[in-house]
Amino acid sequence: MALPINNGLLLLLLPLSCLCSPRVPPPITPPEISTSPGFIKAAGILQEALNTSIDPCNDFYQFACGKWIANNPIPAELTGYGRFTETRERVLAELREIFESHEQPQAISMRAVKDVYQSCMDQKKMDLLGARPMIEKIQAFLNWPMVHNVWQESQFDLTSLLIHTISSRDVSVFVNFGPGEDSKNTSRRVLYFDQGDLALGGSTRDYYINKTLYAKQMKAYRTYLIGKVKLFTEDIGLIANESKIAADVDEIIAFETEFAKIIVPDENRRNRTALYNKRKISDLETLMPIIDWQRLLLAVTPFSVHSYIRSDPDIVISELNFLSNMTTLLSSTSPRIITNYVLSRFASSWMTEIGTKYEDLQQEFAFAMYGRKKKQPRWKTCVGIAAGELDHASGAMYIRKHFDEDSKNSVMQMIDDLQLAFSKMMEENTWMDEPTKKAALAKASQMIRQIGFPDFELSDERVDEYYKGVEVDPSWSFSEMRESLLKWRVNWALNRLLEKVDRNEFISSSSTVNAFYAPGKNLIAFPAGILQSPFFDKDAPKAFNYGSIGAVIGHEITHAFDDQGRQYDATGMLRDWWSEKTASEFVERAKCIIEQYGKIEVEDTKHKINGIITQGENIADNGGVKESYKAYKSFLQRHGEEKRLPGYEKYTNEQLFFIGYAQTWCGHKRTQSRILQLKTDPHAPEFARTNVVLSNLPEFAEVYSCPKGSKMNPTDRCSVWQFGHKQTGRISSRSSMSDKKIPNGVKFAFGGIAGCGATLVVQPLDLVKNRMQLSGTSGKKEYRSSMHALTSIIKNEGVMGVYNGLSAGLLRQATYTTTRLGIYTWMFEAFTKDGQAPSFAMKAALGMTAGAIGSFVGTPAELALIRMTSDGRLPPEQRRNYKNVFDALARTVKEEGVLTLWRGCTPTVLRAMVVNAAQLATYSQAKEAILATKYVQDGIFCHFLASMISGLATTIASMPVDIAKTRIQSMKVIDGKPEYKNALDVWMKVIKNEGVLALWKGFSPYFLRLGPHTVLTFIILEQMNASYIRYAKSH
Repeated sequence: MALPINNGLLLLLLPLSCLCSPRVPPPITPPEISTSPGFIKAAGILQEALNTSIDPCNDFYQFACGKWIANNPIPAELTGYGRFTETRERVLAELREIFESHEQPQAISMRAVKDVYQSCMDQKKMDLLGARPMIEKIQAFLNWPMVHNVWQESQFDLTSLLIHTISSRDVSVFVNFGPGEDSKNTSRRVLYFDQGDLALGGSTRDYYINKTLYAKQMKAYRTYLIGKVKLFTEDIGLIANESKIAADVDEIIAFETEFAKIIVPDENRRNRTALYNKRKISDLETLMPIIDWQRLLLAVTPFSVHSYIRSDPDIVISELNFLSNMTTLLSSTSPRIITNYVLSRFASSWMTEIGTKYEDLQQEFAFAMYGRKKKQPRWKTCVGIAAGELDHASGAMYIRKHFDEDSKNSVMQMIDDLQLAFSKMMEENTWMDEPTKKAALAKASQMIRQIGFPDFELSDERVDEYYKGVEVDPSWSFSEMRESLLKWRVNWALNRLLEKVDRNEFISSSSTVNAFYAPGKNLIAFPAGILQSPFFDKDAPKAFNYGSIGAVIGHEITHAFDDQGRQYDATGMLRDWWSEKTASEFVERAKCIIEQYGKIEVEDTKHKINGIITQGENIADNGGVKESYKAYKSFLQRHGEEKRLPGYEKYTNEQLFFIGYAQTWCGHKRTQSRILQLKTDPHAPEFARTNVVLSNLPEFAEVYSCPKGSKMNPTDRCSVWQFGHKQTGRISSRSSMSDKKIPNGVKFAFGGIAGCGATLVVQPLDLVKNRMQLSGTSGKKEYRSSMHALTSIIKNEGVMGVYNGLSAGLLRQATYTTTRLGIYTWMFEAFTKDGQAPSFAMKAALGMTAGAIGSFVGTPAELALIRMTSDGRLPPEQRRNYKNVFDALARTVKEEGVLTLWRGCTPTVLRAMVVNAAQLATYSQAKEAILATKYVQDGIFCHFLASMISGLATTIASMPVDIAKTRIQSMKVIDGKPEYKNALDVWMKVIKNEGVLALWKGFSPYFLRLGPHTVLTFIILEQMNASYIRYAKSH
């Protein structure tokens, strides 16, 4: 069917059709494939990991990891299993082989490692002794009321009790303290004092406070405590009174619940300056007088530091209020309950040393708490203890057998690339002022690197020198060995209060499978343990290495500029080096990350990710992968395309990069363990570390050609650090009318104002359109074309005649547009889940709904508009001559009744539904098609073209409905009989009297009005939103 489109319109569409025409692709050259061992190994990783039945644009995590997860169930003795766990299990096995070998090392400290391991493995001896050695040690200074059933309150001395638990096992319970680098003078160390931890571990306060939600876990904890005390009692030959033990345990849990209530949650401990409260040791006597701090510190520190302690040196207290709150709690609690609780915590430090039956009991608790189905083999426990007690000695043993020195050089080169990429990103940043940016670049350039292992681990003599003073006798019991090593480590740490800080000191065991950033030293560390497949392989494709270990490197670099790391300067000093404006900009961007992650509910847990405590890791994840991708693209520019993987040659270098990234996070956890992670771990779950991070990265969507609105290419993205000119916290491809920082009421108002502003420009076109649609209703065709209509109006009614009905048009926008945009925005946000915009069909449905409601509200103004714009074409004696829109509404009600205001409501609503569904859906599709040509950037010109295409589709779809609405609303009632019965009657009469194409009368002005009106509406709306946000930030 040919439409009456004039030549001007064809000229408008002609260049647009050229823009959207497909370009002829160049001849395709088959990619080169490598069959080198490193590439074959990488192909094997893909073969065991990829689930190609999953759309990578819908769930990239399951696409990249689904097969691996399905084929790697969680081992019974573990609470979760992933790539990190897989690698740690391999390292444990390699250490076991070293520790069990018959080869005797020359280094004394390395022989001590093997002695500790062998002693730990002697379970028969432990089963024979049970808990007796522990109870005897306790009884040497105090009876344990709930075990010995003896209590003399007159002998209670809290300071003496803590001296014994700290000296023996470093169990301080209520207040954690120890030496650390002074955050505001990094050349020295001071004693830090902080709130204590709960028995269930750090960050578990909610388990105690919300006993309804965590009833199962707390019941298991209670059963575990009762079971332990019962076994302790039996081990020393006493008869256990279970009801008495249960009553004592209930008192302990009630006390610990009160303890939990005064602990400051992690969400409120991210401001490091607020946690730095410098005081003197003598101040502790006032802050927490229930403990004799001078006596305690002199008793638990080596003689070499006593002069230092007596000099009343500076200390740092993290939570001042906690000390006073804990004093109040302890003062109001029975000394018997305090003693039972402290000794219960002390006993927990012995649980790997007192026999199989205690490990079995602990396994029952671990099943309920973490979902672990069976206890881990004894050798794993012993490898972990032996390697941890003498970490550099065990690390030296490991790297000499299992680390390739060439890997160190390869990783060093990658760090160079990543730091260069980060500096580039910082230089392109537009929201930082120059002084802050300059300081940030200096911090990045001065970052200390630690790769693989410290050099001294290659020398037996230097390793033994490090462990000078360590005593381990093979004839000792395992407990005696542990206490000797603990005493050495505590004294070694405390003696460092007298030494100057060495910022280059290696901060980790070389066998650790992890990576670190130390803000107090501005230092990144990548131990040998993590520099292996699947994270790194010097022979693998660079795409894999940059995607995996490269993103890890970027992650650690970005930690220097997350919400906590940014509080330290280039030398690790805690100070505010950010301008107020730049700091405010950072907080706004971090808020987007917090909100984005905070609304994600984790499957089978009924819990959401804690966006506040995970923000640092999430910022680092998002920044790290961007830096690594940028570094990899630079590598390709320098060296050219890499060869493809055999069997997977269809995947480009860039696609392999993101697959490599996802491999880092392949894994799964048991439900109980996931819940614990959500409450205590600053890291988001694995799926979020893949899907959320990559969905925030436009480059990922481009590489995988993900359609806009798909889960991996959402309309909203969050970003703190990024490349290029788009330096916003929330990147959106749609109008910022959806930005939740703007209240809903303001959004409604802005929608109406924007519509009115656009109407001021396009009102003449609307008038011409209405006149054209009414032309011929009197049996005479009044206008030959839209141009003839326009010139006739100006000639007969004057230049201002083109603005007849303006007041009605403005009222229509104030009612119709305000309502439809406000409701659409509200519903759009309601149907946006986890940052994922609604589907195309849902958007159309939302548009139809918003249009229907808006048109019903705006019908009276629409009726007045039609009558006022068409009045000039009537003979003078038939004109209504309304003064303004309000006069039109009042006279209509008076002369024809109030219901007349909604005359033509049905076709008006139908038209609005068609218009809004077509307009909103086709606009987004047209915009995607235009951007896909690569000829047009996302900007005003793109919006104009997309609006005109959308207007064309909307015009074609809605004009028949619009002409029915127009004629019904302007018809006269003669002798009580209306001209038309309904919309169908209009269409039948128009087709009969004027022809089918008459349904599209006024096509040109209608089309030319609809496109510009849409463009102008959203440009005005964007500007008002931006102005509002700037105002809100400044106030």
